[in-house]
Amino acid sequence: MHLRAQVACSINNMCVDQNLPPPPPLRPRTQPLPLGKIKGLGGKLGAALAEHHGCATAGAVQGLPLEVLVQLTGSAERARCVLV
Repeated sequence: MHLRAQVACSINNMCVDQNLPPPPPLRPRTQPLPLGKIKGLGGKLGAALAEHHGCATAGAVQGLPLEVLVQLTGSAERARCVLV
């Protein structure tokens, strides 16, 4: 049983088997984060994003077209991971 489910059930007197609502989306919470604080974006990729595209935060990177990230990362799979 997940801790979150246990806490929610005890607070709301809900049955343990009931479903919980999904957590809030991750994207709005990560937008203000500086690139240096995100694993994988603090090195060469982060420097390239900052230098060539003016990206200083995760929100700025999320606004870039996928094609730009594919070019920088070398693969569509890695580029999609950066956008998350």
